[in-house]
Amino acid sequence: MMNPFVHNALSEIHGLSNSCAKPLGTEAEEHLEGKWTVKKAPRSGAIITDDRLRLKLEADTTGKNKQEAILRDVYALGDCALLEGTSYPATAQVANQKADWLAKRLNRDDFEKSGFTWKNMGILAYIGNWNALFQSGSGNISGRAAWLIWRGAYLTKSVSLRNKMLIPIFW
Repeated sequence: MMNPFVHNALSEIHGLSNSCAKPLGTEAEEHLEGKWTVKKAPRSGAIITDDRLRLKLEADTTGKNKQEAILRDVYALGDCALLEGTSYPATAQVANQKADWLAKRLNRDDFEKSGFTWKNMGILAYIGNWNALFQSGSGNISGRAAWLIWRGAYLTKSVSLRNKMLIPIFW
């Protein structure tokens, strides 16, 4: 289920101008008049973004070929956002990679260089009793070896030095 804020609050947008939105398609030179809605995935209700994580809008009209636009300087990432044409899993790994990519693009001011692409680093799951599962493109590992990988990943992803020292003590 989508977050209620995303589901309810992001519906109609009024008063768009070319300074805040960029029209897409053949009518790109037209003005942005009328009502617009945030484009959402029909199945999950996730916000649709382009490959630069910018929010996509669609004209609130009937018919198959709705005019689309990109909302400038408004980005969506994490579980509430879905890149158009992809089916990335709604995991922390994808959200973290999106956040890293977006931070680098904002700091370097090079959005036109390349779009976001996800690199699958594998999936880890702790299943209890010193056992875990690790699934990656190179193969699957289970049991105590996967548990050690899981613990190592958990420890290395900790942000502060204080947490890196406290986590093994609590283990």
